[in-house]
Amino acid sequence: MSAPFADADHVSHPLPSFGVDGYYYVHTMADGGDDRVLHSAQQNADGSLGVWQVASNDHGGGPHGFTAIVVNGEPFHFRNGHIARYPLDASGKMTGDVVLLESSPDSAFGGNLYVWDSALVAELPGSSYVIHLGGFSFTGYTYKPNLYRSAIPVQPAFTAVGLDHPAQRPGRGAFWAPPGASHGFVFSGEGDGSKLWRSRLLDSGSMEAWSDLGTLPAGTDNERGDWFVIDGTLFVVRGAKVLGAKIDAQGQLAEFQEQPALPDAQIDVSWGDAHLEGSSHAVLGDFVYLTGKKAVFHAPVLRHVQCQ
Repeated sequence: MSAPFADADHVSHPLPSFGVDGYYYVHTMADGGDDRVLHSAQQNADGSLGVWQVASNDHGGGPHGFTAIVVNGEPFHFRNGHIARYPLDASGKMTGDVVLLESSPDSAFGGNLYVWDSALVAELPGSSYVIHLGGFSFTGYTYKPNLYRSAIPVQPAFTAVGLDHPAQRPGRGAFWAPPGASHGFVFSGEGDGSKLWRSRLLDSGSMEAWSDLGTLPAGTDNERGDWFVIDGTLFVVRGAKVLGAKIDAQGQLAEFQEQPALPDAQIDVSWGDAHLEGSSHAVLGDFVYLTGKKAVFHAPVLRHVQCQ
């Protein structure tokens, strides 16, 4: 576990975290949303994180949960209609404000101004996309399940997929493609529940109807946490419990198996109405990182080892 990145008066969740180029970045803010500082720490050879530093005194995000994602080695965030790129230098610091790519926040996601949302990167041999899974929109002040995609490199406006998320409140997501296949599988859940679905993503960017995969195994505490795929295994964090299920070539999941547990529940909820917190994990080389309440957990990735 890392040294604390925040004191008692500051939080990270529901804001996101991300990792890129050997640094792990954590968005923080004071309780209530002010003092929006981005911190970073360099990855050491043993996977531990070094001393936290201020990467930016104003990351521009918050107080709502939003999505930060790394695409082709560049970090972006999507918030309130913005498509923003983080300009980073080799020392793990921002060189200025985020760079806005959208032509207009009113058209970047079909008129939706999303927060409390989720997105994922989907890479296939012939194409690659960022898939936005919907979320809460300030347009209409309600949840919108509409899915959008952008080809990579990230475009100034996303295109409607033509498929809605099956949950009333769209939740976490993760993607996996069989090696060499021209299709892959999007797995997603509820922002405030335990249900699990799968859709097949085609090379064209279209998605097939969702398949209901039932419910996730019970977790601990508030059962919230990140999702990610490593070497064809879907990992789901639920409180302090970490679960893993192998994905076969048809997108079927084996039975979830418990992995080594976190020392504490990953997410501390300091906001209301059970909205979805931003994704706050990264896989950097042979280590996976999860932002906890005041510190970051890390563990080695046992590649090509059967999940058990």
